[in-house]
Amino acid sequence: MDRFYYLRHGQVAANLARILCGGDWQDISLNDTGRAQIKACASALIQLPHNIRTVCISPTLRTRETASILADSAPQARHVVIEELCEWRLGQWDRKPYEEVIPKGTSLMDYDPPEGETREQFGQRIARAFDVCRQQEGDVLIISHGAVWGALTRYLGLENFVCGNGTLLEVRLKEKRKIRELFSLPQE
Repeated sequence: MDRFYYLRHGQVAANLARILCGGDWQDISLNDTGRAQIKACASALIQLPHNIRTVCISPTLRTRETASILADSAPQARHVVIEELCEWRLGQWDRKPYEEVIPKGTSLMDYDPPEGETREQFGQRIARAFDVCRQQEGDVLIISHGAVWGALTRYLGLENFVCGNGTLLEVRLKEKRKIRELFSLPQE
């Protein structure tokens, strides 16, 4: 795999309210802004030269909704749900305000959540998920989550690049390894 595409799911109410919604919160749906973000991304994706043959999706409702909205942008692609692409399991921190559990000036990725996955466990799970993704045919689009993106960039040795809701990235892995933002709307 020389390159892949990454799309963070559209916005959900918890994102807007800065509430942590980890992998155990599977049933949260896109809000109106999230659906609009992905519809706009779908229009942009149709304009891009790509050969997306496989869409690898986290099992959460928010990522499956995102994939459904994008389906017409890559009609030849088959959709594969990969359990390991699920968001970080945050244990006691799930559904809590970000500012309540993460000290100012630090990142979620600096801590191991109580009764959740450790950073090491999470990173290993995402590495396994990516290995499954890279075995797929043609160009691959991964639809997943913010912390998954952070763990993936560390695994691949890429720069820390913020991936907001509804942001589509192209990641090149050969020679000049780089991340290129293909589509993004301002985050609320």
